[in-house]
Amino acid sequence: MHLLPPAVRRQATLLSSHYALYGDMSRRVNPVLGEFSPDVEVYPIDESFVGERRPPRYTTRWNELMRVKVR
Repeated sequence: MHLLPPAVRRQATLLSSHYALYGDMSRRVNPVLGEFSPDVEVYPIDESFVGERRPPRYTTRWNELMRVKVR
């Protein structure tokens, strides 16, 4: 921030990260994702990628079930 010109600095909005919350949510969500696939790749603290090996016709239902369970 200190390297930005004053005109840009005045227009900036700073937001803090809440890493403790991200870590807590990740620890709770990833086991649920593991119920849907053995291929869950956790990437940093706030992203996960889930492998899917189902035929495409099942994808929408599978995604919906996962969404409901994670909520």
